Amino acid sequence: MSVCRDRMHPRSSLPWGFVTCAVLWTACTPVNGTLIKERDKRYAQRCQAAPRVMASTQAPRRDRPALIETAVEGFSRESLVLAEILDISSLLERMPTAEADAEQKSAGAALRLMSLRQEVMQALLLASLEASSASAEVRCEQDRADRLADEMEERRSRRYTRLTLTAVILTALTSVVTGAFTLSGDAVADGVVAVTGGALGGLFGGLALLDADERPFHHPRNHLKEIWEGPDESEVFPGSIWRFLNRRGADPDAKSLREQLVKDWRGKGRLGDRNSDDEQKRLALLFGEGGSYGIEELRARTEMLNELGTTIDLFYEELERFAHEALGRRPIALDE
Repeated sequence: MSVCRDRMHPRSSLPWGFVTCAVLWTACTPVNGTLIKERDKRYAQRCQAAPRVMASTQAPRRDRPALIETAVEGFSRESLVLAEILDISSLLERMPTAEADAEQKSAGAALRLMSLRQEVMQALLLASLEASSASAEVRCEQDRADRLADEMEERRSRRYTRLTLTAVILTALTSVVTGAFTLSGDAVADGVVAVTGGALGGLFGGLALLDADERPFHHPRNHLKEIWEGPDESEVFPGSIWRFLNRRGADPDAKSLREQLVKDWRGKGRLGDRNSDDEQKRLALLFGEGGSYGIEELRARTEMLNELGTTIDLFYEELERFAHEALGRRPIALDE
């Protein structure tokens, strides 16, 4: 305020003092870069899943045929494919023989069947927990990007309001001052104030429409990167989830869920126009370790993570069907 008072002492400097105050008011936005970086790092650590022990069978094994040619009574084709994803195909193959031995009351057959079914249910439980973990981490990353975008939207709205209000006040003040100079007969001052005030009013009005605000946003564990690149082994997804996302149907031309996601991202314009400079910038930003994000890039990342989370949630439907089929098999008659 001392700057404003010092400039407003001379009578002829009244408009300029007001302009100086207006510029300072609109330019002063409380943004602490260090605090933003620390908070971003803290949120990223909170979203990161606990370290897991990676199984040696994590690779999607695209070249290995699914167990769909060998029928197992009581299990649908979809469940047999899921068994391949869970790496329990051999357990299902042994199931009919173990059940037949249990019905014949062979020595120890009931306990062997019980153990076999327990292994199957343990695999289902582990897969369910892995899906829950992957989905939670993706949703957390989605919320982190969405929160920052909301904060930037709010800041942009406040800036727009300040600049627009400044433009309105400048226009009104210009009218008052030019009117005073007209009444006093000072045509030169009248013209100077009119031109200057009109130019500044237009300037602030134009600035209200411009926004190039960007914030640092980093994601060293980047789920979108692995969906985009499709490596044989994933560093961020559990093995069962990664095989599920890379599974292909019986049709050789069918796309995996991962490939469908990539196609949707391109089709919906998440990456910008194909082969454009904007696309190259977004590819490096979205599928790298992060950088300076604008609101549009954050919104695109949020939508892509939401689509990925929804795709992972489909895994629960297949697990539920498999569980119903597994639990619906003949009960075990214990040896007397």
